[in-house]
Amino acid sequence: YLVGDYILTDNGNGNFGQNVPVTISVDPDEATNRTFVAEFLPGTGVARDVDVVLTLGCNFFNLGTIDINVTCTQVTGYVIGSAGASNSMYDLDNDSVGTVHTVNYLEDLEADCGPTVVQNFTLTKI
Repeated sequence: YLVGDYILTDNGNGNFGQNVPVTISVDPDEATNRTFVAEFLPGTGVARDVDVVLTLGCNFFNLGTIDINVTCTQVTGYVIGSAGASNSMYDLDNDSVGTVHTVNYLEDLEADCGPTVVQNFTLTKI
């Protein structure tokens, strides 16, 4: 489940870009984790490729923390991670071509660049 080629589209502030092809694989060290590489903060001058880790648990997606050491206030940093109670659900019986999975996450966990808000991106199976 959730393995292979997908199109990643950020639906918030562009943390991941639009219509980006990614290949998702099973983490060899943890079977409930899915991993892929994506450019974080594209077009900002501080963009870089990051390892994105999604943990599948109890029908919810949990995004692992992503921190590229960018700060706005020089205090904590612009970090994204799990949306906690707002994590989005998935259905193990639905992962065919064209299926769209929505992954919620919290943007700016430490409120370094503004308030912490729930954002999301989609992964569309191709």
